Amino acid sequence: LLKFLIINVITLKESISNMKKKLRLPPLERQEQLEKFIVKAVAQRGISRVTHSHVAELAKVSVSTVHFYFKRRQDLVASATKQVEDYLIDIFTENLEQDSVTDALTDLAEAFLQGGYENPDLIKVWLDWSVGIREKVWKDYQRLQEELHRRVRKVLTRAKREKVLPKDFDTLAATRFYIGTGHTLQLMIFDGRSRGEILKAQNALMRAVFLDNYPGKSS
Repeated sequence: LLKFLIINVITLKESISNMKKKLRLPPLERQEQLEKFIVKAVAQRGISRVTHSHVAELAKVSVSTVHFYFKRRQDLVASATKQVEDYLIDIFTENLEQDSVTDALTDLAEAFLQGGYENPDLIKVWLDWSVGIREKVWKDYQRLQEELHRRVRKVLTRAKREKVLPKDFDTLAATRFYIGTGHTLQLMIFDGRSRGEILKAQNALMRAVFLDNYPGKSS
């Protein structure tokens, strides 16, 4: 009987060991998995408060595992803000590179608004990042904003050249207002406002950006 029990214990240990090996992800997959939970943790806790423990709890891994891939708390924040930056650059690139200026700006506004519904964690990190004036990542936010402003202003300048907008149109002011409306609309989403109310506000803001020179999306 004792021999039988010993054999069963050994077999059980081997089974558990094999199960752990199957559950153990390759390093690159584990890092990619953790990065998703980092965004969620930052969205929940904020840039100034997120810790390795928060990420570990969401990912259901040990704190030491998170530390292995992201040594410092700043590394967690950097991962989250980099993911936000990549997301924004992607949607700006995809929507602004169109022949129609008005379609480009309208589609970008709609795509960004949709982000609040489809990628709420990324948008929440972006909102938190945008007010983190005392955080070390503030300069990174400013740099990103400058790039996004540059891209939008380039489209507006083309609109003036193509006489879609008047010659004296202030592209810099319009660019700031256009991107700034994103904050307002996203806050409305997280405030629980209806989709109809948000779309109505978006249309009004677009017209305000272009000082009633906004012709709407082409058919």
